[in-house]
Order: sequence, then structure tokens, then C-alpha cells
Amino acid sequence: MEKQVELKLDTMSGGALEVDFQEALRNVLPKLGDGEKGTITITIDVQRSKGTSTAAVVSYKLRYKTPDKAKGDICYFDSDYNCRVEAAPEPVDKVRQLKIAEGGDVE
Repeated sequence: MEKQVELKLDTMSGGALEVDFQEALRNVLPKLGDGEKGTITITIDVQRSKGTSTAAVVSYKLRYKTPDKAKGDICYFDSDYNCRVEAAPEPVDKVRQLKIAEGGDVE
């Protein structure tokens, strides 16, 4: 039998839980805006091994969620409930702007 250590969060799966937690944290933190909240959920399952009273399988699942980025429009409606929204801005033509800035001809 291999060397045994006491089961703790930092020894689960050979230290993989700690590594996975740190990776999840590095993925969640940069995606948080001012006042936004993300979640990291760790679920630990403990299942007694069949045919023994002295062994159990202890496993974990780690999931994380970053804030959803909602997008929407303000809808202005008339008395017939026809909805109108702001028109999308025209895409910027960066090549045209560069030519203008350089004093070049624009077609």
C-alpha cells in the first residue's frame, strides 16, 4: 500500500482540488464587473465501498459561473404597441478613417 496521509481538502486527489480551485478563481475574477458576483461550487461525494466497512470513495466536482452579460434595448412603443428601438450605429470603417487622417483621397 502506498504512503497514506490524512484526507483534507488540500490532499484530495493528490492536491488536484486545490489546483482546480485556483484555476477556477483565476477564471472568475477577471470576468467580474463592479459589484458583480460569480460562484465557485465544490461538491464532495462520499460513497461507502461495497463489501467493506472501512473504505469509502471520496470524490469532488468543481464548477464555476461568471456573471451573465445581459444585453437589451429600450423599447419605445406607441398606442398600438408598435415597438421601436435605437438604430444600431454604423460600423466604423477604420481604413477610411486612416485615409482621411493621412490626408488621402477617399472614394
